[in-house]
Amino acid sequence: MKILEIRVPDTRNSFLKSRMKVVVLQSCDGEVYKQMVDATEKHHRNYCMKWGYDYKRWDGIKLPANTPHPSFAACNRIYLLQDELDSGNYDWAVWLDADSVIVDTNKAFDEFLDEAHCIIACKGGDRPDNWWDINNGVFFLNLRHPMTGILLELWQRNVENHLRHLENQNLIHKVDWDVNNTRWRISDQQHLHLAIKNIADRRLCKIYTGEDHNAFNYDGPFIKQLLRGFGKDDDRLESIRKLVPEK
Repeated sequence: MKILEIRVPDTRNSFLKSRMKVVVLQSCDGEVYKQMVDATEKHHRNYCMKWGYDYKRWDGIKLPANTPHPSFAACNRIYLLQDELDSGNYDWAVWLDADSVIVDTNKAFDEFLDEAHCIIACKGGDRPDNWWDINNGVFFLNLRHPMTGILLELWQRNVENHLRHLENQNLIHKVDWDVNNTRWRISDQQHLHLAIKNIADRRLCKIYTGEDHNAFNYDGPFIKQLLRGFGKDDDRLESIRKLVPEK
């Protein structure tokens, strides 16, 4: 009797792959925060491979400044997100700041991706009436939402207007890393808040607040972000390295 051998493809991990096309983005100036991204890049690439996401990293400064300051790298996200929107290759973009680490690799981004919203993030401040106040250190951007292009355009315009003001007034030398120096420092997050407020649609954002304020940020169980309040850069770097599993 002839036995028919049937080879069945190994699909044990196929259920893990995302049904949506997602790209994860990280960036730094190439100097100050480079070691942080270096510490997590392989780990984040492995996470993306597991879930079927793409990972991209870009080092340098995209803000068109005559005298770039390393802190301007925070604005890279605007241009990198615009590139992905223009490409049309993805449904969602996930932004991870250089000081953020995915700590629960068994959780997928998919459970947070709500197509009804343009941007999904954890809360920035503690006032619930500030419906536009998000922490953009880690967030999800819906690249298929009809308002995403407008949001990015306003955000970029706000940042570049601030840059031009500093350059025209010969104030660029006053730029520093002080987060409280809102007059001289170009805060991409504050300019994002302004862009969201200008659109004036509360449905634009989905913000995790209350008990869920750290769902994927701060000291949360899924993604942790080691903000400057955690200490000096060297201490933060060491803490980030400890969060990355050794393999």
